[in-house]
Amino acid sequence: MQNTLFRIAMGAALALVACRHQASTTAPATPPSATLSQAEMVDLCVNLHTNVAACPLEFTKMNLDLRAKYSPEFAQMMQDPAMRQAAETEGAAETKADAANARAQCSEFAKPEWGAPQPRTDLAKLDACYAMTNCAAQMQCIAPIVEPRFAYRAAHGQPGQH
Repeated sequence: MQNTLFRIAMGAALALVACRHQASTTAPATPPSATLSQAEMVDLCVNLHTNVAACPLEFTKMNLDLRAKYSPEFAQMMQDPAMRQAAETEGAAETKADAANARAQCSEFAKPEWGAPQPRTDLAKLDACYAMTNCAAQMQCIAPIVEPRFAYRAAHGQPGQH
């Protein structure tokens, strides 16, 4: 009996050593970055443009409001009701068409010159926004997620400008 207990104890010890050895030779999993990669930023942008295609006027209004918040000149122009209406009409038409060519546009918009990469946590936040069926509520949800890129562009200028 004592011999049997010894064999069981030795077997357990050898198994433990084998597990530790195996664990030490396996590379640890690399945690994902806290921010999205360039390719993930493009995908985020494509998903955004695809999902908001159902709410083109509301998406346009949100974008105009965010741009006006960071550009006094633009805000001044948007105070003219005719100019605001024209911008909304044109923007809504563009939003409807954006889903079809979103990948090409997003490859440009996702570049670092347009702002820092989004936090990875924004993916789940945006999914929650997309699940909303009310367009106004959806845009209210999306606005704070995309706003940092408007602020960045206002502080650093549009790409290609000097």
